[in-house]
Amino acid sequence: MPSVTRSFRLLFLLSVSLLLAGNCRSESFSSQAVHASTLFLNARAKELADSLEASYFKVSVESPPKRIKLPLCPDTPEIKLVTLLAPGRQSVKVICRERDNQSLLLHANVSLFLPVLISTGRIQGGSRVTGANSNWEIRDISRLKQGYFRDIDQLKRLQAAKTIKPNQVLTPMMFLPAKEMQKH
Repeated sequence: MPSVTRSFRLLFLLSVSLLLAGNCRSESFSSQAVHASTLFLNARAKELADSLEASYFKVSVESPPKRIKLPLCPDTPEIKLVTLLAPGRQSVKVICRERDNQSLLLHANVSLFLPVLISTGRIQGGSRVTGANSNWEIRDISRLKQGYFRDIDQLKRLQAAKTIKPNQVLTPMMFLPAKEMQKH
């Protein structure tokens, strides 16, 4: 009986070792695709961040549904952007040429963090933005759907359309061309 227990223990240890070894590498095309897409998008997002002088960026790739079971690609999968690379939601197609062009469509998000102008205090309707009532704050521009300002000089000839609350990102929709004072 002791030899059976010993054999069972060895078999158990061998099984656990093989299971752990298998989990250390990509177990499916899905996880391989997520990894390859993350590397691809990180490189592209870095170029975009550098061109916009972003403070930093972040890339996240959504895993496909667990029900999708495709075999590993023997080589590095090919990645194609389906959408134009910009801050926000992205779609990428991951293709394995060696497996009869098996492919997955993955969704990702690229966040770029830039300094944008925010109100530091209440800005009354009809007032202009100055260094005293605004400041810079780093924000994820992919979430700023209404726009933003990166240069206070863009606001020189504009006035607030209505009162702007403190700590709001200043957007083009908040402003109108300034009314010139008429001389009598």
